[in-house]
Amino acid sequence: MRVGNFLAVLGASGSGKSSVVRAGLLYQLQLGRRLSGSESWQIKIFQPGEHPLNSLALAFLDSELSDIERATQLAQAEELIKKGSEGLRQIISVADTPKVVLVVDQFEEAFTLCQDTSERQEFFACLFDALPKTDKLCLVLTMRAYFFSKCIEQEYSGLAQLMQQHGVVVMGMSEEELRKAIVEPAKQVELEIEPALVEQILADVADAPGYLPLLQYTLTRLWEERTDNCLRLKTYVQLGGVMGTWRQRADQVYEGFDEEEKAAVRHIFLELTQLGEGTEDTRRRVLQPNLVNQRYGEKLIETVVQKLADEKLVVTTEMVGKGGGVERVAVVDVAHEALIRHWSLLRSWVSENRDVIRIKRKIEMAAEEWESQRKLKDDLLVGSKLTEAENFLGNYEKLGLLSFLGKEFIDRSIQQRNINKLLAVMTLVGAITSIAFDAFGGVTIECTTRKIDTSPEIRKSCKLCLGLPWSR
Repeated sequence: MRVGNFLAVLGASGSGKSSVVRAGLLYQLQLGRRLSGSESWQIKIFQPGEHPLNSLALAFLDSELSDIERATQLAQAEELIKKGSEGLRQIISVADTPKVVLVVDQFEEAFTLCQDTSERQEFFACLFDALPKTDKLCLVLTMRAYFFSKCIEQEYSGLAQLMQQHGVVVMGMSEEELRKAIVEPAKQVELEIEPALVEQILADVADAPGYLPLLQYTLTRLWEERTDNCLRLKTYVQLGGVMGTWRQRADQVYEGFDEEEKAAVRHIFLELTQLGEGTEDTRRRVLQPNLVNQRYGEKLIETVVQKLADEKLVVTTEMVGKGGGVERVAVVDVAHEALIRHWSLLRSWVSENRDVIRIKRKIEMAAEEWESQRKLKDDLLVGSKLTEAENFLGNYEKLGLLSFLGKEFIDRSIQQRNINKLLAVMTLVGAITSIAFDAFGGVTIECTTRKIDTSPEIRKSCKLCLGLPWSR
């Protein structure tokens, strides 16, 4: 940070990348002791999500403004971000601070959640092309090292080279560091820990990937279950150890729901899981209203999400509603990806429905594109894509997987196909009728609406009905 304006913090999932940036780096900057004057710097944090350019614009909203003022500010930020790196430079240049530290946490979401390659390219160009244009911007990324290979698939405005030159890797803790992480916080509140418990925990996490969030949760549970001022091995064994603690807790929470709520829990967690394409499954943040569909109503979703949040299995935040209005929308996310990897019940749901989920999301992506194009009939499903969507609806509609928009998209596509078929039949009937008129002159034939003769008024109505060209 002293010598450059770019920093990439890489590491395995659960290695503490976000923590070391948020609680380490940013905390030190706010103190202003390690870098002179850094206490006056502005710090903006965001996650890319499905639409990273929108997320970038949202990062520059002032939380102290009124909703109406924030909506105006968002519209201005979005307009500037559309200009790319020059627009971002303009936003940075007017900030009332010597430097703006822009933190992109979980940067891999630009690959896992953003499915629009052109938007991804625009996002990267906006960020990285702005760096040489202003010395007022400092860009910090956190990303799982697993996704570094994605950064070298294309040029991406020099992203891979920047990471190689200015990357810091968060390594796993040594045994001694991990021992301190377990024991020292307890000492601060004069809490005892049985030595046998510490040794057992160290043994259990020795070869476990992403163990830090699991360890954090386990220690919290040990604290909650204590009967005196000591954390004991016996309690740890009863909880199921590091790996079993979270699974056991998730299972207990799930079993506490009624049958309707259990189905909603399954629906919610499947929606919150991003399927890996040659990579591991990851988290997927979802707007809470998008969890509501024909099977799972708004009240049910709201109730279940709140219970899951109370039990620390999901996290809810808020963002400005679509279109930049004053409405605030809840966003739902899993508490940590370790839950996706280690909760066996969720893993079974994902495994059983992996192919179905892929089809569903492909339909919903097309539906969102259709909606963005003002629902034009030219963007509806046709041919094999419509057949696949119909089969999906016939086989899996009862599961309640599809969103309202996705269902409407399929229904409208089917309606349009039926209209096209009817028009084709009517055109054929019209052609035959036209031949009959040519052959026999002003004859009267039966119509579904009225008798047709050769008067001008009736000819007009018949043309509208059948789409006929009149020869005379």
